Formats: sequence, structure tokens, C-alpha cells
Amino acid sequence: MKKMLTSILACTMLFVVLGAAPASAHERIENSTITINASSRQVPKGKKVSFQGKLKSPWSRCFNWRPVTLYKGKTPVATKKTRQSGYYKFTVRVTSTKTWKVKFGGRKWGKHPHVHRCIGSSSKGIKVRAL
Repeated sequence: MKKMLTSILACTMLFVVLGAAPASAHERIENSTITINASSRQVPKGKKVSFQGKLKSPWSRCFNWRPVTLYKGKTPVATKKTRQSGYYKFTVRVTSTKTWKVKFGGRKWGKHPHVHRCIGSSSKGIKVRAL
């Protein structure tokens, strides 16, 4: 009996030392917000305007190096990755008066029961007039 108890204790210690215990399952879901600003809200037709802003979240994996898309009305114009800080910048030629916005589509990775998710977000619309 003493020999069996010693064997069980030794096996348990081995699992603890080697870290062979099962990983704890968890799920992490974080919100995001994205802002947009324009270098100018009124420009002559054909002039360039810069749109910049920041993708923010409580978790850095949701904002650093994430793809964001610039929209002219409902039409996607360009996609870029944010910088490590979540900052992005687009420079486009404006040919007509439109409302511009930027969207982050979100991100999901991992397998159940170990899942991570960043919820997508959309900026407010910003109207730029082409004169």
C-alpha cells in the first residue's frame, strides 16, 4: 500500500513539475472604437485630403497592425494596417462631395473553448466638400 501511494505521489509531482496539467479554457472578447479626422473639409476638386485616426481597444491585440478600410459613401476605397499604436492614415484625391468613414472588421482567433475576439467598429461619417 505504501509503495502504491508513493507511486501516485511521484506521478502527481511529475505532472506538476512538467506542466502536464490541462490548459485552462477561457474566452476573451473586447470592444473597439475607431476615429476619423480629415485634413480639410472643403477642397478644390482633385486636391488630396488626408484621413487619419486611431483604432482603440482595451487589448493591444485588437488595435496594433490591424487592417482598416476607408469608405467613400458605401464604397470601399482603400485598406491599410494600423501602426502598433493603432494609428492609421489615408491620403486620397477628392473629386466630389461625399461622406467618408473608416471601418475595422474585427478579429477572431483560437478554437473553442480557448477563443479570442475583437469586435469590429465603424467611425462616424465625415463630409468633405469638393468645390
